[in-house]
Amino acid sequence: MEWSKIKNIVLLILAALNIILLCIVLYRQQEARRYETELRASTVAVLADKGISVDEDTIPWEDRRATHTVRRSLEEEAALAEQMLGVCQLADTSPYTYANAVGSVRFRTNGEFVLQYEGDSPFGLAEQGAEAVHAGQVLEKLGLAAEIIEVRNTEGSIVEVSARQVWDSGPLFDCVSVLEYRSGQLRQVSGKRLFGTPDSGGQQSLTAASLLMGFMGELVSSGQVCNEITGVETGYTMTATLHDAAVLKPVWYITANTGLFELDAMTGSFKKIT
Repeated sequence: MEWSKIKNIVLLILAALNIILLCIVLYRQQEARRYETELRASTVAVLADKGISVDEDTIPWEDRRATHTVRRSLEEEAALAEQMLGVCQLADTSPYTYANAVGSVRFRTNGEFVLQYEGDSPFGLAEQGAEAVHAGQVLEKLGLAAEIIEVRNTEGSIVEVSARQVWDSGPLFDCVSVLEYRSGQLRQVSGKRLFGTPDSGGQQSLTAASLLMGFMGELVSSGQVCNEITGVETGYTMTATLHDAAVLKPVWYITANTGLFELDAMTGSFKKIT
């Protein structure tokens, strides 16, 4: 047989094999999609059977986050202090405190900080009623990605703007800063911040179906009531560990008709927030 004919036969065989492999891959993908669709529908049905209604589209089925470790960066804190105060000096190391004539800022090992201005802040005056806009601009200049979650008018001319830090397209639920304005002048910023760069990630969280089944089971065992899930927000909480480090843990914030629940996405345990 001529070599050209043998080559053509081999090419035809290879082409046929590629087609077969492609069909197998497409079949498996179709089966995976079908299984996922059935799993979502059955999960919602089981919840409904236990008296918990939820729209399937409310659940973040594909949002599986991982734990992350973050280490405190003293260099980053020093740079942030200069952004907050201008040129300043390290005044103390327990806790780390930077100060100058403008004011002072203290950084603690768990991410908490307090910035206080003795006179006018370097960020200018906020227009009356536009403190939230000004706060967003301040946080942006400080390199803190955050979302404004509350504006509160307190006694006299004091306005407090609360902002929650954001990382990896999700909120850091317990990293909240409060910016205090007096007659439009920023006087104090206090709260908790992500104090370093997180690593590439570790263990992945449980699947949405597993979390919902666990949530339902714990509700029953604890005797708490939830008849409807109206919203789910995914993000992290930051827990300080030893040696100037912290762990970012994936959590769900579940809004229900009976309150707000924080669900640990690694274990499935929960606690009621409100």
